[in-house]
Amino acid sequence: MSIDVRLLGKEDARAYAALRLSGLKNDPRAFASDYATEASRDPDYFRQRLEQNHVFGAFEGTRLKGIVGYGIPRQSSMAHRGHVWGMLVDENARGTGLGALLLETLVGHARAQGLRQLHLGVGTYNEAAIRLYRRAGFSVYGTEPRALHIENTDIDEHLMVRFLDKKEEKL
Repeated sequence: MSIDVRLLGKEDARAYAALRLSGLKNDPRAFASDYATEASRDPDYFRQRLEQNHVFGAFEGTRLKGIVGYGIPRQSSMAHRGHVWGMLVDENARGTGLGALLLETLVGHARAQGLRQLHLGVGTYNEAAIRLYRRAGFSVYGTEPRALHIENTDIDEHLMVRFLDKKEEKL
């Protein structure tokens, strides 16, 4: 399987939306957003999301198989850190190393942008994702109880960080 990972542009909005909606439908607990809300959005929403964030896509040929993004806070006091969101690998591509490749690309890009750390939240039930993030150098620094409430279920989230500067600290 030959995979190409690159920054997505507005021309990728349709493929991005399709994969994201598939993920929201198949694993609603993994995302803060929900399928019904995002499925009803105008296509411009997805184009704008790609233009306003750093979103990477993993392609097998022309098929988008995985996505992950990060945003940078606008406040100058927080602009040294990025927030990772929307990690999703197509069910048929899981276990192939594609998630690790997406994270490696994202980390390299964030470091080149001058960021000093990356943060993310992941459901405490999602052991596979937690293992992936740990292998990518992220550490748990706390747990937020009831971070999400989806389908009448409270979901706790581990808060994770990866330091990117010379002080690559482990927690």
